[in-house]
Amino acid sequence: MRCCLKNRRLTQIILIGDVTHINKISGDIPIVKAFVYNGGYYMYDTCKNQLLSVTREHYIEIVELLRIGMTKYKALNKRTKIYTDILMLINKGYFNSIFAEAIIHPESDYISSVLDRGINDITLQVTRDCNFNCRYCLYAAKSKLERTHEQVNMQWDVAQKSLDYLITHSKDVDKITVAFYGGEPLLNFNLIKSSIDYMNEKLNTKSIVYNMTINGSILYDDILDYLVSKNVFLTISLDGPEEIQNRHRKFSKNGKPTFRVVVDNVIKIKKKYPSYFESNVKFIPVGFGDEKYEEIVSFFLEMGVTEDKIIYLPAGMEGIDYIQSNIFDVDTTRAENMYQPSKLDTKVLTLLERIYMDKCAMPRKWHHNGPCIPGFKRLFVDTEGAFYLCEKVLERKEFIIGDIYTGIDKNKVDQLLNIGKLTETRCMSCWASRFCNICAAYCNDVETDRITSQQKHLECDRQEAKSLLFLKQYIDKTKNEY
Repeated sequence: MRCCLKNRRLTQIILIGDVTHINKISGDIPIVKAFVYNGGYYMYDTCKNQLLSVTREHYIEIVELLRIGMTKYKALNKRTKIYTDILMLINKGYFNSIFAEAIIHPESDYISSVLDRGINDITLQVTRDCNFNCRYCLYAAKSKLERTHEQVNMQWDVAQKSLDYLITHSKDVDKITVAFYGGEPLLNFNLIKSSIDYMNEKLNTKSIVYNMTINGSILYDDILDYLVSKNVFLTISLDGPEEIQNRHRKFSKNGKPTFRVVVDNVIKIKKKYPSYFESNVKFIPVGFGDEKYEEIVSFFLEMGVTEDKIIYLPAGMEGIDYIQSNIFDVDTTRAENMYQPSKLDTKVLTLLERIYMDKCAMPRKWHHNGPCIPGFKRLFVDTEGAFYLCEKVLERKEFIIGDIYTGIDKNKVDQLLNIGKLTETRCMSCWASRFCNICAAYCNDVETDRITSQQKHLECDRQEAKSLLFLKQYIDKTKNEY
């Protein structure tokens, strides 16, 4: 039996069938994933966080163990070397069937203190309007999944109350971020300007970062000069070469192409403010599977944009175009995991390898990765003053956690933070649990406008597939060791 037991870091995978869920309640089914890949046989042990390469005979024995459970397997008393090898691994701590006694997020105890004094980021939906019509934008689509773009702007009294709420509830924070969100945020530039001036006047003891994602079409000289003077970070949605940009992104009023307007503005920024362009400007190309990533990157490189300034996102039903308003301080793996790729992105692969490197035992009170305290890292305020857990979620009632008048509902926050309770039995027996990153944003059934366990199970399936894909890519990467 060949075992890769070196202290290397791998990722976990999620793979749990219904039988496993049922039997795991009795604590008898090991939390292990056995699989075949490229003619090799492997076993991933969740509690050990180890991937083993095994022979075909050992693989068959492991599958039998997973089928009948630990009690029946030990009672077999086989007189074979393969059976003895499996018992040896059991004695060494493999094939554990329990790692969690309760699904509780470790940050639950800090909800009150964090939301009272530690909010460090707010995103204002300054408008629901947009001058673009993008084929992949959820708000531009004629779909029942979400609202369409509307000529609705946030009013100053709502913005002021939102900013005052941030000031009052960020007393323990040295650095705060104010982001502006649309639609196209610069359609309500006067409110943005008033908000920045107000914050700079009210706060002189904290560092304030301002950022927004824009489509790049409204960067008139006076607007650009102001944004530069206030050191605002910009992320410009530009899909790449002219043919690609104009195919996906057109002006909403007349359907005309947008490429030339946006690129001329980009060139203007670079020529007029080269140091600002280098330090404060990034780009989001949103791509489809049939488009060549290398061609898109080459386009930006020819414009003098370094690759680290390019945040490539896949097109999807999530309306990804304006979702990343805090792209300068955001882990994009969640966006990348909203779809199921045939190969994991380098960032995702690196993250999962880092998780595999951690050989610490899993605590008895445990919750999978993914959720952060809603409202803490990115409190999203819509045009009417409702609070949402972040700007990435659909504007649905299930994601509302309060408003500028009554504050944050901490009980609702606790429910959204402990989203693992929706699938508690599955979580407690999940072999891919270390690598899961599901948050409440993935659990809303748009048909019923409710967060449901059924929807979370669907995302669990995708996380399992992602995790198995990671293990296979890790095997390819380290195949000489197997």
